[in-house]
Amino acid sequence: MIPNLSVINKILSIGSSAFVQQAAGSVMFVAANHMLVSYGGDLAVAVFGIIHRILMFALMPIIGIMQGLLPIVGYNYGANLHNRVSESIWLAIKTSTMVILVGFVAIMLFPRAILSIFTPDLAAIEMGETALRVMFALSITIGVQVVTGGVFQALGKARAAFILTMSRQVLFLIPLILVLPLWFSLEGIWVAFPIADLLSFGLTLWFIKEHQSVFFPADNLRVAEPNTN
Repeated sequence: MIPNLSVINKILSIGSSAFVQQAAGSVMFVAANHMLVSYGGDLAVAVFGIIHRILMFALMPIIGIMQGLLPIVGYNYGANLHNRVSESIWLAIKTSTMVILVGFVAIMLFPRAILSIFTPDLAAIEMGETALRVMFALSITIGVQVVTGGVFQALGKARAAFILTMSRQVLFLIPLILVLPLWFSLEGIWVAFPIADLLSFGLTLWFIKEHQSVFFPADNLRVAEPNTN
């Protein structure tokens, strides 16, 4: 029961990415509401609240996939089963991308029907139809971002996990939300989301390239798996 500073530091460094993710969501929501009140009024705030609920509903399965992947990656990486690590990662990426793709197609084809679940207000539905499509325009990249951030967290690579976790909302989305409306008014807030997705996706691909040994293990890194027959 005696505190071990070395262990505590490791816990804090690895857990900081999850903490930042939760805190950044709140800061983003405050920043977005502030700009929405200025450029779109109460109606825009209500529309954003509805779209944010739809976004969270679409992300929940992906977050579940990422959390289920963490112990698998951590265990097999520690056991030097690099091929299992790679296979698990790409299975999670493919599955999460397929899940978000289903949501993407539904949103692009039936935005009014989805919005009408949350409100009967025709003005909100009219504004939300465009906003929903724009904000989800590049949502198919989110699965790769979430899974990759989780992978670095599982591997104990705190710096990479921290940067990837805060990249979309802190590094890109919040500044874009505050700056783009100065030139594009209300539409700038909606457009900030796909731009942030694109920039964060590019950063994620860079981290994958820099850690190819994890995502694409070379043959000499592969360790024979135990015979379970």
